[in-house]
Amino acid sequence: MLKVLFAAAAMTAVSIAAAQAGTLKDGVWTSSCAMPGDAPAFSSKSPEAYNASMKTVQAWQDSAKAYADCLNKEAKEDQGVIVSTANGNVAKLSEQITALNQSSADAVAALKKKSK
Repeated sequence: MLKVLFAAAAMTAVSIAAAQAGTLKDGVWTSSCAMPGDAPAFSSKSPEAYNASMKTVQAWQDSAKAYADCLNKEAKEDQGVIVSTANGNVAKLSEQITALNQSSADAVAALKKKSK
């Protein structure tokens, strides 16, 4: 049983390291996604300038969408790791509590046998 717990803990540690997408430090989560920078402005100098700025805005919008998609993906990956790790730790504690309860019951039963 103990070997199984150690094996499960080792596998959890490996999967956590591999699945982490962003970083969490001092309560702030940061993704590894490339930010698109500040939004560009439309030009009103001339129709040609406006058309040129439209291309710049479209390129920025494409980058912003890719950034948003990346953020969403990384957040979901990290959230999954957090939930999985928490559930694994709670399950381990539950197993240990069950084992302690059984050990207590066994000890009480043994003490009752000795007192007869």
